[in-house]
Amino acid sequence: MRSPDSARRYKLLLARQFGDMDEQLQGLDGPHGSVLISERNKVALKVLERTISQGKKTIGVFYGAGHMRGIEDVLVGKMGFKRTDVEWRTAWDMTLPKGERDEKAKAPPVQ
Repeated sequence: MRSPDSARRYKLLLARQFGDMDEQLQGLDGPHGSVLISERNKVALKVLERTISQGKKTIGVFYGAGHMRGIEDVLVGKMGFKRTDVEWRTAWDMTLPKGERDEKAKAPPVQ
């Protein structure tokens, strides 16, 4: 972690942990899952329903990754919304500066 490239290397370590996070988080929601996630989702969705009933048309729902699958299930399955687009944005750019080679990092690229 003392290398000049330490920020990128740390991100690579974290990315390896995040790689299978969707599967890990699936077990946290639902009737036998995390009360924290499922109860927070219920509250967020109640606020969303109240906001919609007030006539608001432009609404954002900001929550962490662990919440989004459950929230989407309700939005699509129970509230009648449909997904129209998916947009991926780069959160971390872990590419090496041009001309540098990474001799130590042997992990496959994270997609």
